[in-house]
Amino acid sequence: MIVKRKTRAGRTRYGVRVGRGGGEKVWMGTFDTLAEARRAEAEAVVAEPKSKAVTCEDFVRRFLEHYGERRKDSSYDTARASLRRFVDDFKGRPLGAIEASEAEEWARANPWRVPLVVTMFNAAVRKREVEHNPFSGLSRKGPGRRDDDPLTEEEVYYLAGCAERAHGAYGPTVRAFVLFTAGTGMRPGEVYPLEWSDIDFERRRVWVRRRVYRGRLDTPKSSKAREIVLPPMARDALLALPRVDELVFTAKRGGMLSQPLVTGYFSPISALFGRTVHRHELRHFAAHHLYVTLDLPARVVAAQLGHSSPRLVEELYGHFKVGALQELDRALEAKVAPLRGLRVADGTHGS
Repeated sequence: MIVKRKTRAGRTRYGVRVGRGGGEKVWMGTFDTLAEARRAEAEAVVAEPKSKAVTCEDFVRRFLEHYGERRKDSSYDTARASLRRFVDDFKGRPLGAIEASEAEEWARANPWRVPLVVTMFNAAVRKREVEHNPFSGLSRKGPGRRDDDPLTEEEVYYLAGCAERAHGAYGPTVRAFVLFTAGTGMRPGEVYPLEWSDIDFERRRVWVRRRVYRGRLDTPKSSKAREIVLPPMARDALLALPRVDELVFTAKRGGMLSQPLVTGYFSPISALFGRTVHRHELRHFAAHHLYVTLDLPARVVAAQLGHSSPRLVEELYGHFKVGALQELDRALEAKVAPLRGLRVADGTHGS
């Protein structure tokens, strides 16, 4: 780092401070010209003792400390989980000693961990801890939800019926949970702590103020509350529920729903439905229904779902193949004259 300074006599001088491994900073002196300072800085970086090169575990620790200051707990937990295997596999190694071939082999074995490792090495390059990022270009995200066909509206109602049959007296609550989540597109963790006071039936609005994350209450994933629309499917599901608690949806034995409980509730529902259904498919249905079936702009759908960017809606929920032929049929219906007496065999028309 070059620091510009003024002397008491009004002269401009340039100080040089160079970072060493482990966060150590070394003052290299003050120089009369910027060119001299840059030359001294470059020579100091090249001459850095290898014995002081930062180790992988040391830099991961420092990276996570800084990362945690700027991210939510959920993002920090994901980052820590992504980097834990990296530390185990490269512990004791200098960060700059990892070869490209090693990085490529490790990336093949740990594909979902690679994006955070790429981010971490980019930070190390900026801090001049390493000269290059051996993981550059190795982050390849899989297709994810964009290739999963969404549930149809008929399947959502059938799934709700399966939920009611699978859980006896508790069935109406699970049925309402299915329809409400599919109707609003809220994340399951946002539905668990939902209270009746968050629902405005007159205005058809829902306040998303909180979520459950790792068993504790937190702000929504976007870090701020948002107001969304209460669609008919979700509204009608709520109107069928009795108000016996502040919470809209309670567990079988009372209290707040949680991820493990809902996962358990969905097992018998999936058995009746005929395949495994994950609770996140309900949000997936809502997104596709709003964006493709109702043809709403991506920015509108993003606001309802709590996405930070309309681009996420376009990438995740477009499903260009799903319903494409039906859309063409509707567009051409008024322009195509009906065929009369067509003989398929020779292509001629009858009278």
